[in-house]
Amino acid sequence: MQGQDTDQSMTIQRPKSRFAEQLRLWLELIRPYQWSKNLLLFAPALTSFSIFDARAISLTLMAILAFSCAASAGYVLNDLIDLPADRDHPRKKFRPLASGRINATTAKKIGVALLAPALAIAYATSADFLLLIILYLILTTTYSLALKKLFLLDAMTLAVLYFLRISAGAAAIGVPLSTWLIGFALSLFFSLALMKRCSELVYFRSLNQSRLPGRAYYQRHLSHLWVIGIGSAATATTTFCLFVGDPAATAPYASPKLLWIVAALLLTWLGGLWAATYFGKMEIDPSLYVFRRKWSLFCIGTILALTLLAQEATAGLSL
Repeated sequence: MQGQDTDQSMTIQRPKSRFAEQLRLWLELIRPYQWSKNLLLFAPALTSFSIFDARAISLTLMAILAFSCAASAGYVLNDLIDLPADRDHPRKKFRPLASGRINATTAKKIGVALLAPALAIAYATSADFLLLIILYLILTTTYSLALKKLFLLDAMTLAVLYFLRISAGAAAIGVPLSTWLIGFALSLFFSLALMKRCSELVYFRSLNQSRLPGRAYYQRHLSHLWVIGIGSAATATTTFCLFVGDPAATAPYASPKLLWIVAALLLTWLGGLWAATYFGKMEIDPSLYVFRRKWSLFCIGTILALTLLAQEATAGLSL
């Protein structure tokens, strides 16, 4: 009897184990950790003083859900297109598709299953938001097919894809984007995109490889990329400082001088990220590094807290 009970228990547990393993592979394929990037959709709510508005928050959360599904569908498409190159990549060869743990047919079904709710939610949100998410999908596809092989243009495309998240957040809650935010965001995201390329080059340099697989970047480009990437970070910080120094721009803030501390933290954060890249400590995907390091999370959290305090500070707290 005891042997029969053991056999029955194994029979019950095996399907569960297979399902759990399959689910783990699906999650690895769609990269949910990348959804943290979609928190950028909250930026318009923050800068328009709508962060505590219930309607704005609910619309933004729905927009984040749509963008998360769309982004994951894009990752699946990218892996399908990059399959031959990923199989020869020292790290990417372990991805579910490249390693053969998920077949192409299953991946396509998962991509469609993600795309459908993304478009449905976008349609229900607003026409502008739907157009932006379609533009995001088109640009993602174009990047996967061609743009990622072009020197510098690939990094600018990544910057625009980041910026589209902010634009989509604004469209979801119906607020305009300021020229300050546009200039700051594009400079910041271009810097982060180049940081990704620099971190890849530093990694492949340790493997004595002169070129990034499937990219137009060689080791000889690295010195130029340091200058352009760090220069873009400096441009983003300068843009923010000019914003803080403009009385008309900061008039809605109760305590705008707090934003100078934000500027200092922003400079510290970007400097730390670029230093980590230079010394080979940066992840291949900087977004992983950003959310795995306590000092980085501290900078981000303090920046957000000070921004809210600058908006809501009472006269007694004003500097």
